[in-house]
Amino acid sequence: MITIQCLKCGESMQAEEDKMPRLCPFCGNPFAEEADPLAPSPLDTQLSQMRDPKKKYKLIQEALSAAPDDFTVNRALLFHGRLHEPMRGKGIDFSIIKCHLLSVFEQPEAYDDARLAEKYEELLRAPQLQKTMALAPNPQAFYEAYLRRLAQEYVDLFIRGDSRNSQTLFGFSRSSESAARRCAESVRRMLNTIRESNRLDEKTRALLLDAVRTGYTGLFPGHAADVGGGGC
Repeated sequence: MITIQCLKCGESMQAEEDKMPRLCPFCGNPFAEEADPLAPSPLDTQLSQMRDPKKKYKLIQEALSAAPDDFTVNRALLFHGRLHEPMRGKGIDFSIIKCHLLSVFEQPEAYDDARLAEKYEELLRAPQLQKTMALAPNPQAFYEAYLRRLAQEYVDLFIRGDSRNSQTLFGFSRSSESAARRCAESVRRMLNTIRESNRLDEKTRALLLDAVRTGYTGLFPGHAADVGGGGC
């Protein structure tokens, strides 16, 4: 069961995911086509025009103080991650980037059991994620969109952005087909890890498999076959 809210009268109701009502039982208003759960808000537009993560975080906190239960504000905080935190040590701490959580699927050997458990928890059940889902008009639709966005960002930043997969090699341009094939190797590893993980239930496993595949094909249209077809 999921909670849905009528955008006309504001009433909330419970419904089964595969039996969504066509009309609001309170006011009779037809439910519109499902709104994009990641559609940019005015706050998102403001944030996109800022470069300093600390200033972004301050703006989000100010918006949160004014509207603590606003869905779009809580969504902005969720995706901001820990970008405002200072770097520690000599190297770059990629974990401050929200989508880096998906590294548990590409490089699971980099973490011990305790850290893996923490990363899975933050990715799939973190308090801010739970709060944002509770405020979303359609929590399940938002959860799926959240996983797809993080997956595409991860493939873009940490797989396509890896110098080993770059479209430029020794000053020569690598073909898009070559770049897609090289990136597919890492994506296939992520998919295999998701399939084999005993930390996932079957529903979450299916959502993650779809999110990672969609993240790859969104960046490399026409290359779905490089990472295999659907199914667990």
